[in-house]
Amino acid sequence: MTVPQEKAVSFGDVQTTGALIYETIMAMGCGKVFYIDGWDGFGASAVLRYMASVLPARRIHPELSFDRTIFIDCSKWKNRRAVQRAVARELKLDRSVMAILDHNDEWDDFYGVDESSRGEIDSVARVINQTLSATKFMMFFLNGSYNEIDVGTIGIPLTRFGESMVIWTFDRSCLAMHHHNHRKITAKLRYTHVFMHSMRKISDLESSDFRELLHQQAAAIVARGLGMQDIDPTIVAECCLYGLFLQYVMGLAIAH
Repeated sequence: MTVPQEKAVSFGDVQTTGALIYETIMAMGCGKVFYIDGWDGFGASAVLRYMASVLPARRIHPELSFDRTIFIDCSKWKNRRAVQRAVARELKLDRSVMAILDHNDEWDDFYGVDESSRGEIDSVARVINQTLSATKFMMFFLNGSYNEIDVGTIGIPLTRFGESMVIWTFDRSCLAMHHHNHRKITAKLRYTHVFMHSMRKISDLESSDFRELLHQQAAAIVARGLGMQDIDPTIVAECCLYGLFLQYVMGLAIAH
């Protein structure tokens, strides 16, 4: 358990922000688990998606050379076991491992165990740990729950002197904002070493940067939504914009 170090970064557009986060991580030279807050909680998932997509091309920097890049999208939250299943699938583990997960889910279904309370399986965690222990990896994690996850219990090995890292954010919806109340988030963090956020509020963004961020968030929602592939991302962006407006107005009302 640790109190995260807070780091304010001059975030710009998505691409610039992703590059700045990589540079900041290299310059800090410390920390294994980094939480990205984005702009008052908004836009962080778009930044993480961009960072994961460009990391393999950044091998010119030895510090950013990893044996594995792991991207786990659990923004549609089920339970911690589903996170473990997503990791096992990403690592392409043996079918016998997936069978253990299936068997435990079937067992819990039979006994009526609530889906939200289903946790990690130790035997699967051991296989994940063994698979990753000898590698240098970067894991990106979109956490759709309301609580921080100790990825070590899933099997992710983060040793004190190792070079592997986890970059994550809460991603419950495109409207997950907290109006610059960083304490509300840091109070939930027990396993994160660095809390990284924008120096500027989302209202300080250039209109072009905000539109790009909004459309990238909307595109991500469409991409991961079942049956949403035929929906115009522009419509989703407009819905998000209206939701952000309502949240901003409610935030002002509560403040006064």
